[in-house]
Amino acid sequence: MENEGRPANHMGALPMTLFSTGELETDDSLNHQDFWAFKANTNPRNGIARQASNMPINDLISTLYNQSKPSTSVDSAQKPNENGFSLAETVLDSNAVNDNDDFDDDSWEFKDAFSGAKAENLTSGHSIDNALQNFPTKVELKDYVDFYLKLKDKSCSVALCHLDSLKKAKTAAALFGEDVRVEALDKEIKDACKELSQENMLPKEVYLENGPPREICLDGFLEDLCGPKFQVLESEYHLSRRLSLAEKDLRSAVELFKHATSTLKILMMGSMEEQSNYVSTWSKMISVCAQELKHGASIWKQSLQKNVYSQILLEPRGQKFILALGEIYRVVEVLGASARLFKPWVLLSSEKVDIFDLLEECSTVWSSLGLEDALHCLCDPFGFEYDGTVHALLASIKYVHDLDVLSLQNHVFTQQKPTCQMSLLTPEMVPGMKMVVWNGNHYFLTLSNLWANRISSDPPKLPDLQIG
Repeated sequence: MENEGRPANHMGALPMTLFSTGELETDDSLNHQDFWAFKANTNPRNGIARQASNMPINDLISTLYNQSKPSTSVDSAQKPNENGFSLAETVLDSNAVNDNDDFDDDSWEFKDAFSGAKAENLTSGHSIDNALQNFPTKVELKDYVDFYLKLKDKSCSVALCHLDSLKKAKTAAALFGEDVRVEALDKEIKDACKELSQENMLPKEVYLENGPPREICLDGFLEDLCGPKFQVLESEYHLSRRLSLAEKDLRSAVELFKHATSTLKILMMGSMEEQSNYVSTWSKMISVCAQELKHGASIWKQSLQKNVYSQILLEPRGQKFILALGEIYRVVEVLGASARLFKPWVLLSSEKVDIFDLLEECSTVWSSLGLEDALHCLCDPFGFEYDGTVHALLASIKYVHDLDVLSLQNHVFTQQKPTCQMSLLTPEMVPGMKMVVWNGNHYFLTLSNLWANRISSDPPKLPDLQIG
């Protein structure tokens, strides 16, 4: 496994009900490449019935599990659980978290598969120690809020200036009898007014064409962006280029106003410390998911090399293992959506770990090391209780992955519905994932169980932010 210096913290199988009934269906007829670069005697998709080993599934899983364990993180006094996989045995346990579940450590029945510190103390190239540090001390949240308040006001003024220019051009065209141009400008003005009205950009007072001219100049912002304080914003959002375009074009000015408005809304949700706590929580969770996915990919690689993959795909315990990895990757997509929606928090955070690097790492492991193909190979129904389907899980993963920032904003900020305390997303945004109440707050069940088993039996210390 990569990054052997990172202490893995497999606290054992996750005794949780991860799955709920999913309604979405997806076409499973897509062509997929053979699993990674390993060459088995048969293709896993087409030759499941052929088997190179008659080893009992328990022994097989245990053997693969032992071979894939990172040597630097194993306590010699600890043994892997008898089922082999750190997640597989009870991941589909029907003991669901109920509304009064306090996640008492004593309620979890598992054996540690790995030893070492909990996720709070994980260290690696993606270090998340000092995770609860505040945002940069030399730059206060107020600095960014003030910047975007001015940007919102100025971009609105520039857009109105462009509208004034269109009106003056229409008046001039009418004086010269240019009827075709007048008609075109009239339509452009009406469309512009409609969009400006939707964004609440039109002034309440009537602006007189012979009044003092509005100013189209955004040079003051360019000076701010040259300083180190705002370099992260310039690098991510290319604000200098957008400012230049806004001076020349009405649509660009409106888009800049929308950016300023949405960023302001996010920056003004909570204090720096509260925002930092969210970024820290997401970092911990994604780091845990990355470990689990890499460990699962290592086991799957071993099964391909030894030509015993079909036994994993056909036996209930192996099927549970693959399903569990699918659920873990859905958690990655959920938290990736949170990071996209609240990107200003992530950009301005002092977290040592780069969340987007971690997300990319998880995506690579999932799609390039055979785990996604392994999930596609599973066939419904299973010989065990499973509140969902493989099709629905794959469709849910794709649905969350495809959510753009605008869709995320519309879901979260315009709907008065419960949001997951950890991800800040609504249930409609994650099809098929149950929501439960834990310690008085709503959580997606999969996220809460993963946190309770791998990080802390106590809920994450997150503020109650006003969403929507």
